Amino acid sequence: MSEIEENKVVDNQKLLKSLQHDIEYTTENYANIYNRLKDSDFVFKVFLIEYSICAIINALIPKFFSLNDNLKNILDFTSVVISIILLVASLSISLANYSDRIQKSMNAVNKLKRMKKALSSFDEKDFNKLKYEEYTKKYHEIVDNMEFRNNIDFFKTCKRFNVINERFNWIKRFKYNLYIILLDVFYYFILLLPIVAYIYALIVNLWF
Repeated sequence: MSEIEENKVVDNQKLLKSLQHDIEYTTENYANIYNRLKDSDFVFKVFLIEYSICAIINALIPKFFSLNDNLKNILDFTSVVISIILLVASLSISLANYSDRIQKSMNAVNKLKRMKKALSSFDEKDFNKLKYEEYTKKYHEIVDNMEFRNNIDFFKTCKRFNVINERFNWIKRFKYNLYIILLDVFYYFILLLPIVAYIYALIVNLWF
């Protein structure tokens, strides 16, 4: 093999590895987007169901239990608050359009996986600039039809590939790790709040 041919092979190897690197990171980013959207969709759907049940219970309690005026006023107030929360949450979830975004991210991940598999079948000698341009075009078509990942998605991707220290300083690492923990706490809080509130109200009603 001549020196020119060797240089061409080296260049083709670089092109192939560069594209594979981009696809690998983008696939992981989109998988993180998919998981984030799916978790949010699940939590807020459960939230709507749970708070709707609370609204029904609030409407039924005065019909089956004798309550003093203070408790009736508290019940009426909480019913109004729950109704407002449900209205705002329903509008927010509708605008967020989780179902379509989840489907898009899942399709993008599957397309990138198929592309990655197709590229892995190439011998480095067979891969050339034309192939690179062809697959780069396909890659950009997928990326152009997807929403942009957020910093947390990319942070999780860097964690997955053990390059987190190279990409983020200690302040950002601390901030994003704290954000992930607080988000989980927030999800548990909004799901457990009605249950805790009813248990507390029952204890107060029975004991006082």
